[in-house]
Amino acid sequence: KDRIEDSISASQAALSQGILVGGGAALVHASKVLSRVKFSLGYEEKLGVEIVERVCRLPCIAIAENAGYVGSAIVEMVYEGENEKTGFDGNEGEIRDLVEEGVVDAAKVVKASLVNAASVATTMLMTESVVTFEHEPIVNPLK
Repeated sequence: KDRIEDSISASQAALSQGILVGGGAALVHASKVLSRVKFSLGYEEKLGVEIVERVCRLPCIAIAENAGYVGSAIVEMVYEGENEKTGFDGNEGEIRDLVEEGVVDAAKVVKASLVNAASVATTMLMTESVVTFEHEPIVNPLK
């Protein structure tokens, strides 16, 4: 039942604002624009754009590393890709046209994740403090 509801919600989100190439590739390609914009900004704004630029690469890095590849190398290959539909296929270990393969994200979801992340970061910076839980170290059950 939950999968059906998730599928309906994802389809509705895609219909409302369109789709983007999935696998974190849309954010990697968006970071190209950020790298061109930051040179016309002041120091603090430039620093903020550089943070967002690095953050935009993290989903693709995580997918690549979870598939057993070097994330930073994969992100550079996606960044240098031939078009905005190019991304990393973790199942095949190849850079390819992900839209053609059906690997897409709803634009509304990607936008919401960036807006929410910026909101959290702003709150942390404005309050100058964070309350968090101290996690116990993860013990490897295979040892």
